[in-house]
Amino acid sequence: HKSNVLMAFTIVPVRLQSSQPVSAARLPCRVKVSAGRRYAWCACGHSKKQPFCDGAHKASAPDISPLRFTPDKDQTVLLCACKQTKNAPYCDGSHFKNSTFFQNPAIFLKLFHKIFPN
Repeated sequence: HKSNVLMAFTIVPVRLQSSQPVSAARLPCRVKVSAGRRYAWCACGHSKKQPFCDGAHKASAPDISPLRFTPDKDQTVLLCACKQTKNAPYCDGSHFKNSTFFQNPAIFLKLFHKIFPN
C-alpha cells in the first residue's frame, strides 16, 4: 500500500568560501591615485569594483582582508589584478610568471600598448 508523504524542506544557498585569492584579471589596473587619499585594494579578487574592495571578501573570502594604502603623491600606478604580487597593492609582474599567454610577442605587445597608451 502506498502512503502519501509530504516532505517539507528549505533550499539554502551555499556560498563557496576561499582562503586563497583568485585572479580578477590577467593584467594590472592602471589607476590615477591622489596624495593623502586612503584606498582599499581588493586582495581577494572577488570585488566587482577592481582593483578596489567592495566588501565581497566578507562572504567569499572572509580570511582575506583588503590592503589599505595612502599614496604620498598624485600619480598613475599599476595596481595588481592577478593578486599574486609580492609588492601589494602594486603590480610586480607576477602575472608574467608561468603564463603561456605572454609567450607570444604579438599578443604581449598588443596588451602592453593597452596598458601604456601613447
